[in-house]
Amino acid sequence: MVTPDLFNVQLSSYLSKTLSPEWLDIVYREKWFKLFLPQRLGGLELSLPDGLEQIRLASSIHGSLGWCVNLGSGAAYFYRFFNTETATKLFSDPRAVIAGSGLANGKAIRKENGYLVSGSWDKCSGSGYATAFTGNAVFEDGKVHSLLFFKDQVNVSDNWSMFAMKATSSFRFETENVFIPEEQIFDIGLLKTEDDYAVSEIPFDIFARFCMIASLIGTVECFASHLEREFQTRIRPFEKDVQNLKSKLESDKSSVTQLADRYWSLAKNKSGFTEHHLLNLKAGITSMSRSLYDMTCDLFYKTGIELADENTLTHHAFRDVLMASQHGMMK
Repeated sequence: MVTPDLFNVQLSSYLSKTLSPEWLDIVYREKWFKLFLPQRLGGLELSLPDGLEQIRLASSIHGSLGWCVNLGSGAAYFYRFFNTETATKLFSDPRAVIAGSGLANGKAIRKENGYLVSGSWDKCSGSGYATAFTGNAVFEDGKVHSLLFFKDQVNVSDNWSMFAMKATSSFRFETENVFIPEEQIFDIGLLKTEDDYAVSEIPFDIFARFCMIASLIGTVECFASHLEREFQTRIRPFEKDVQNLKSKLESDKSSVTQLADRYWSLAKNKSGFTEHHLLNLKAGITSMSRSLYDMTCDLFYKTGIELADENTLTHHAFRDVLMASQHGMMK
């Protein structure tokens, strides 16, 4: 059973450029990068609510840890966009995990049985240990498609200059005239294999947003727990504010779980999703993320100058909340 103590969070974990080998060993053992992968490919094949709970748990331990689990497990959603042979090659490694970007920063030129691809993609969380990468490219007909690169087809460089989530190894990867065969070209939503696992019945925009809000809720929980441990005396005058944040977190967790249950039921029954489902989720996430951001900042303000000390875990957990809340899917 995974508990926060198992990770023994120290200040160094907030300053590192990537998750430690010890932490990664736990992640691989628990299959946290394979929450939403079918069992036939070595995954846990969890329901949407159960998978979100694991992302939230990881994030409540450490912001970067949760973010990596969020993005890594979320990328496993792509498995049905490849043929069976490619999906097996991609995920057969117990340590398999994809890092990637949704930006169309590449160019693809047609060659026999594939394409020559050049490009550069930034902010790819998990690049420090990824076994594969995905990025979008513009093809000669002007259309944009997604591409799968294996580790030996890319060059990774550390250009993560953000002030938080430092251990996510959200680096850049580049390619220069790398040959990508047809089977490594895919489009989100275009299924190439049959499967009974209901996760692929959920539109990607909805699935990814669920993962994001689970990660943010856990990251705020991490901040709240560090705040209570490190500043127990300092926060006594506004203990009610701390309790209000914790109550808000419990309420948001319950709301996300209930909504995820409903959407998972739709997916299992193949009832179909409409624009209303996405808009409903967007509205809920926007409201949750803004409230959590405001309440976290209010506690930072009330705690005072002590919380600006970079030698405290609370300070770095606060910065992680700010960083997570800036993702486009939170707005």
